Amino acid sequence: MARERPASHIPSPPGPEGTRGGRRQGAGATRSGISVSLEGPWWRRPAARIPPPPPGHGDRLVANFESNGHRLRDGLKVALLFTVAGAAAYLKYRDVQSIATTAVWGGVTLLFLLSVVKPMTISAGRTWLQVVRGNRKASDWICTTELDSLECTSSRGRYYLEMRDEHGRRLTVAVRDLRSNDLLYALVMSAIRASYRRGMRANELGVSWLALDQPNPELTVARDADGRPVTTYFAFYNNEDGPNRPFAVVRRSPGDVLPTDEVYGAGLRWVPLGYALHFDASKIDGGYVQISESRAAQLTEEIRRRVTPLQA
Repeated sequence: MARERPASHIPSPPGPEGTRGGRRQGAGATRSGISVSLEGPWWRRPAARIPPPPPGHGDRLVANFESNGHRLRDGLKVALLFTVAGAAAYLKYRDVQSIATTAVWGGVTLLFLLSVVKPMTISAGRTWLQVVRGNRKASDWICTTELDSLECTSSRGRYYLEMRDEHGRRLTVAVRDLRSNDLLYALVMSAIRASYRRGMRANELGVSWLALDQPNPELTVARDADGRPVTTYFAFYNNEDGPNRPFAVVRRSPGDVLPTDEVYGAGLRWVPLGYALHFDASKIDGGYVQISESRAAQLTEEIRRRVTPLQA
């Protein structure tokens, strides 16, 4: 009997490197980040400076940052922790000096965290990625559609991308920080794939972890007779089953900046995946094929008939 793959086999697994596992999303972590991120109350503003986009490389489409409010909350957590520790020490030893010692160490720890753990802002456009650490005036940026090399490294359970573009600029960023925002990750991955098709050199871990050698529909969107984007369907299949027996059907809807995807598989319902490019971690031994809406309806019905008896 042919095997049935679950719908969760397609999207990138959240896991420790998952979508919201990285740096917190601020108010600017949206498609409207250009106007929203720099305005509003103090606690909603970015803790690090958001520089303008690189000249001549298009608009900023997303900015992901840690807000002043998040920084303040982290500081209050440290202060509360040492306050509790000081109270416990006083109740145990009835010694005022123990409270003073705890307070001093609490202040030293807080100052250390504020001085060493710098806030970071990551912003991106269609062709570039920019990182600012702390409040430095200078920013590190790279042209992601003209990458010359990419090396993926692993350290203490985290993965990092060390990139160099054709102009000699270099940038290192954690995969976790990119995945902390869906649109940011999709924009960067789209550009990396474009560079890989143009001959970018990548180490084995980078190709494997980012699934650069896996079938991916990229940003393909069908268009009507007037050239307007319309809903597009794809069938994902294994080599042993073929395109006429897919394990999942993907429905892609046109959207602002990037299209969004939904998958129909063993769950027997349409599950939203967010932006396109969430197929990056798909380890499938087959491929995909673009299909019509009527064919998609037929295949989803076939999947339902195959899976329903297994769930009974």
